[in-house]
Amino acid sequence: MGQTESAFARITPTLSPEIKKLGFPQRFVASFKPSWVNSPALLLSEPGSDPSFIISMTNGRFDEMVLHSGPTKDDAPLANAKPERYRRNYTITLPSSNSSARQELLHFKPGFFRDKIWFEMEVGGEKGCRKERFEWKKSYGSEIRSVGGWSGWKLVRVKNEERNKVVENDPEKVMNQDPEKIMEDTPNEQDGSKSGRDDIVAVWADATMSFLKVGEFQFQGAGATGEFGQVWALMAVLSCMCVWQKYEYEMYMQSMNSNDPYPPPTSVTISWQTFLEYVQSCKNCTGASEDFLIR
Repeated sequence: MGQTESAFARITPTLSPEIKKLGFPQRFVASFKPSWVNSPALLLSEPGSDPSFIISMTNGRFDEMVLHSGPTKDDAPLANAKPERYRRNYTITLPSSNSSARQELLHFKPGFFRDKIWFEMEVGGEKGCRKERFEWKKSYGSEIRSVGGWSGWKLVRVKNEERNKVVENDPEKVMNQDPEKIMEDTPNEQDGSKSGRDDIVAVWADATMSFLKVGEFQFQGAGATGEFGQVWALMAVLSCMCVWQKYEYEMYMQSMNSNDPYPPPTSVTISWQTFLEYVQSCKNCTGASEDFLIR
């Protein structure tokens, strides 16, 4: 473990000239990179374009992640993320104006109805720095459908008056509340009815019926204007991938503890021979075709 920590500590993210000039893409697709070796990585590409960035994973797909400034692992790191013990939080290291790295925390707080996932950081740049809070919320609303998905996550800018609002996680206290108040504060999972009141700055749509594609990301609202700066954009992207990784890990562990005869492979970046064997096993079990799984 000491060796892994040392390798992580040696990574010093820097803003590439391209990011400083052009910024991060407004919209991108994240897909696993096919590989003959067990070295998982995610390719980030604008729709219809070649990959522009890569996220490497240092010790398997559920461990530390490094966002690189280009499509190969040899490109300089832009940011990196490391899960803390039990994945309660993620430490995300970002580029700083001085030589030292800048670290931010992505917080995960379990809730009775839903988990609370948030980060707080200084944003602004040329217009002046100020500290703001942002929260990832599960969504099935129109903002997810706008990027071709039906379920995913939205990144919401938290209003100042809501920053100190306490989320009640005690089941007994929650059940003693007025049921109408509970329903009012709980998002409608079918139509995302609370989305109209949220200041959405980015969205992530989970991919379906695809073996390699994992999802699609898009900046929206103030997040698409550059108002928060380039470092915030990197935080938004990498925090999104942390959310994806955390819940992928939880689903994987649930499947390994179940009686599912075909649990997910330990790494999606497997050899094509193993991939075809996996497809064949799925065909025998469900009648699915290779085209259905790859699409």
